[in-house]
Amino acid sequence: METRRFITKANTSQIQIDLPDSMVNKKIEILVIALEEATDKKKTRKRHPPIELAGKVKELGNVMESAPLSDWGIE
Repeated sequence: METRRFITKANTSQIQIDLPDSMVNKKIEILVIALEEATDKKKTRKRHPPIELAGKVKELGNVMESAPLSDWGIE
């Protein structure tokens, strides 16, 4: 399966996509996702662990030293 990903700003209600020759005369699927809305949901949604894990997870050591500080967004 050949894929192409395009990210663009929709200034009107229509967009034009130039497809490669290999996709001409083929059945294709097009997905349209508003990226700004998806980002907003992630900021406001609070995550909760599955109830099945309650009381079963234990920290083994210092989790902050398990990865560089930059991976934690601290530096």
